[in-house]
Amino acid sequence: FGFKLVNLILHIVNGVLIFILCIQLYLQFNAEKAKAYVFALLAAGLWLLHPIQVNTVMYTVQRMTELSAFFCLLGFITYLHGRSLMAKGRLSAGLVWVFISVYGCTSLAVLGKENGILLPLFLMILELTLISGKQGYYIAIRTVWIMLLLPIMLSLLYLGLTANSLAANFIIRDFTPGERVLTEFTVLINYLKVILFPHPGAFSLYHDGYQISRSLFTPPFTLISILITGGLLSVSILWRKKYPLAAAGILIFFAGHLLEAGPFSLDLYYEHRNYLPSLGVMIVISWAGTSLLTSKNLKIPVVIFLGIYSLSLMAITRDQAWLWSEPELQLNQWVKH
Repeated sequence: FGFKLVNLILHIVNGVLIFILCIQLYLQFNAEKAKAYVFALLAAGLWLLHPIQVNTVMYTVQRMTELSAFFCLLGFITYLHGRSLMAKGRLSAGLVWVFISVYGCTSLAVLGKENGILLPLFLMILELTLISGKQGYYIAIRTVWIMLLLPIMLSLLYLGLTANSLAANFIIRDFTPGERVLTEFTVLINYLKVILFPHPGAFSLYHDGYQISRSLFTPPFTLISILITGGLLSVSILWRKKYPLAAAGILIFFAGHLLEAGPFSLDLYYEHRNYLPSLGVMIVISWAGTSLLTSKNLKIPVVIFLGIYSLSLMAITRDQAWLWSEPELQLNQWVKH
């Protein structure tokens, strides 16, 4: 119980960081603080309560996922603080905070879990969507590029030197590196589906029977998933100036899966991989909700919808958390689904 309690406390702390971060994000393009608080409360609340987080919090070993997310969120916050100082003309002070974020927080996030290396990519997304054109933009973007290019170059070097051993790791798998990449497109769309439309049978610690994509058309959902992914990425890039917050949310979701959806000998499907990337989806939902609340005709329906949606999440989360207190029933449920 003590191990799970620590994980729960860390999850709540991460929720507080998300609340702070989302206020910063909203104020990047809209100075209305009241709306920023509504947006932040929605995003943090939905993220905290979502049933997809239960297995991460309850499965003790996934504390590494929570710790990596903690330092990534801290990196977001310190980076935006630094960029805010730079936008006010305090370039030197701002640059110090940017360096702390890009170098310090990334290093600590990686110590939590390897995909903490994606923090510079997340920061680049913020630069290209929400911060683009502000004072200090080119200085900051160069800093992020330096940090971003270093792990990319090291990763490519590592892949080149260990290509044979990486391929050998797939001997124990019933899929090839190429098939894994194809399958991950369907996995990502399934992640989106259970995040947006969760139901009790969707969640489990085990997904061993997940269907492998042998080609673009086997199963047909492979090509559909690739087209959906490409469409979402294209829309987010093309509309990043018109709808910067929504674009950032979409890009954060996909960027957060970049490492574990790659051609590596890893299991195909794990819900805990959505712990931080799911924030991107919550950003989009909360942005849409906050925007629609300004309409007199839509305000009441939106409030009702968000209320019902939140209560549904809470109910499913409660049931999923309760299962962890009944191991035998939990195992039967997981095997069934």
